[in-house]
Amino acid sequence: MIPEDLIMKNLKWLLETSEPGAEMHHLHVIAAPKSAMGPLGVVDPEKLETTVYALLYVQDAELSVPQFIAGVFMKAALDHKQEQKTILFAAMSIEVFGVESDDELARKLSRERRLSEHPDVVELTVAYGACRDGRRWRGVRYLTGSRAGQTEDANVLIGPVSSVEENFAGYGWMLRGLVGIGAEVTVR
Repeated sequence: MIPEDLIMKNLKWLLETSEPGAEMHHLHVIAAPKSAMGPLGVVDPEKLETTVYALLYVQDAELSVPQFIAGVFMKAALDHKQEQKTILFAAMSIEVFGVESDDELARKLSRERRLSEHPDVVELTVAYGACRDGRRWRGVRYLTGSRAGQTEDANVLIGPVSSVEENFAGYGWMLRGLVGIGAEVTVR
């Protein structure tokens, strides 16, 4: 179990450090040495360590964005396995484009991966986090548009994984797997 204030501190950082046009993604991982795990999974907060991965994709003919991000997740899993640390919490922020209207143009541009061309487009930072004990969080910060600077603080998600959560840019299942809930991230 990780203290809620530490989780909220990491999620707040993920939401507040993005800038319009930066296209920067971050992955935060909180882990502890396996020897620090108590019999009920409780870890001394002083034994927790945070690792931050800054993800900046550079166009590559051989590597797509999803492949690049999957590689970062695998690196994080491998790094912690080699150091004999258990990942207890992971959170990722991504910068995306969104349109509040559900008009035909928005659907067409979304299918063509050109949503940024919509006249009512806004840029957002979305953060998603998961803890080994099953807790999950999601938060949003508006970078542009009429709500620029406003933040929908990360809130805990309750119940089964929703479609919005599942579709966290296609990476939600990997993030949950990284902390050991749902699909596992296999490291050989």
